[in-house]
Amino acid sequence: MVSPHRYFVITAINEAKDITLQFMVYPNPANEYLMLEVENYKIESLSYRLNDISGKILMTGRIESCETSITMTSLVSGTYLINIIQGSSNIKTFKIIKN
Repeated sequence: MVSPHRYFVITAINEAKDITLQFMVYPNPANEYLMLEVENYKIESLSYRLNDISGKILMTGRIESCETSITMTSLVSGTYLINIIQGSSNIKTFKIIKN
């Protein structure tokens, strides 16, 4: 059983090779919300997409500041993927656990 206070290193599953930027997604596992931080990149061109593990899109939104809060309260416990998107290109994907 995983303690709700334990933090895990977030592993990027897929990312663009020629772009220098930094993303942080925390806490992981998440309960009520998920924070997405973006550094070294033009925020106005980014959005996110939250999928369940089967690929169904559950939530989308624009990244409008360096810190974006994503509400997780309506989601059941499980594994999710959050994709960081620029235009139609996926820049980075994170695996998120919801308690």
